[in-house]
Amino acid sequence: MNARRQIIAALSEDSMGGIATLHDVTDAAKLVDAFAAELLLGAAESAEVIHRNCHRDRDVCAGCQVRADILDVLRSVADVIGEQTSHTADTAPPLTVFRASHDSIVMGLYTTADEARKHCETVLRREWPNSLLDWIEDEEDGVAELVAETADGETETGYVVTALEVASRYDEEADE
Repeated sequence: MNARRQIIAALSEDSMGGIATLHDVTDAAKLVDAFAAELLLGAAESAEVIHRNCHRDRDVCAGCQVRADILDVLRSVADVIGEQTSHTADTAPPLTVFRASHDSIVMGLYTTADEARKHCETVLRREWPNSLLDWIEDEEDGVAELVAETADGETETGYVVTALEVASRYDEEADE
């Protein structure tokens, strides 16, 4: 995971470690991109000052064309990032949450599968404290089912963790 995604992920959790809204994630992405654009513009301004100082004592310097090319590239990249920042809401990264449930009753939503599983296991251990627990995961549909090893063998518990992708936009065709 690159630094940008790590920062956005960190900013995407509320103070209690729960999930933030999609709006919060989009705002975090915009802040990261705006900061990157500021850094690039600052680098371009610094390069320009260096370039001007090189002409103080002489009319032409050997590195003028190279410096001018570098300035153009820095400005272009900063402009592209600035444009992308204004369109971040349309291209927000997908957000996946994990739903912990028991017999179709939602127990909670989490930003990681591990936390959702921990919730299910904690509740089940109150009922069956000495059971050996295991997760059976169906990778195709993102569903993991908690099973317990009992004297009768492997038993379904009804506890399930489901990966859910949160849409950033409404899709009319998805309703059909």
